[in-house]
Amino acid sequence: MAIRHIVEIAVILAVVLASEGKSLDAVKAREARSALRGMSGGWQSKLFLLAKSLDLLPKGDPEDQPFNMPIEEVATIEGRGTVARGKIRSGVIKVGDEVSIVGIKETTTTTCTGLEIDGKVLDEGEDSAGGRVGVLLRDTKPDEVVRGQVLAKPGSMTAHTKFEAGVYMLTKDEGGRDTPISEAYRPKFFFRTIEVEGAIELPESVDMVQPGDDVMMIVTLTTPIAMEIPQMFMIVEAGRTVGAGIVAKIVE
Repeated sequence: MAIRHIVEIAVILAVVLASEGKSLDAVKAREARSALRGMSGGWQSKLFLLAKSLDLLPKGDPEDQPFNMPIEEVATIEGRGTVARGKIRSGVIKVGDEVSIVGIKETTTTTCTGLEIDGKVLDEGEDSAGGRVGVLLRDTKPDEVVRGQVLAKPGSMTAHTKFEAGVYMLTKDEGGRDTPISEAYRPKFFFRTIEVEGAIELPESVDMVQPGDDVMMIVTLTTPIAMEIPQMFMIVEAGRTVGAGIVAKIVE
């Protein structure tokens, strides 16, 4: 399969994940204008089946992947300390586990001293992928943790500001822009639970990217974000999604 087709699939999956339960329709609309029409070997039908299955995706197997939880909220529990709340994307967290706080600020490592589950603080126990949980953090002040960071197994994730990505700009009918973008474009990039400003670099052969176009671009963020490959993101303007992409290569 050509590299452009691999990028195409990755970008489509980013659109799929942003479609909130409408994956199959999103892919059908996308396919009508994409290079997928030239793919052989039944890739179109396989992609449709994959998109459909994503709407019914079960919880991840906690034994397969390291712990990863984007932080949605930070609070203080009287007498217990700082708690970071969010939904576990992968892996398992247990009381006593070491966790790293990755992104936005310098990465630090601490220990889970308790779990807040269903409004109750437990001194023993665990939770796994798909669960919504609060993680109490040892010797961590509330201002040392912010929404947009990620709690992760130490060494499993790092923060970065510059990366190469495959991007698809939505059409006006899909809720996107009605004008093209150039290297002067300075949008916000949405990763998990946070929007971060950034600049783009287009290939030398590309002056502008029209709505409905695919492009490989270099993105430089103003703030380091916890990142992995593949890492999906959205491009947003004034609270609306105008593009979807996936990190293909970390530059720095």
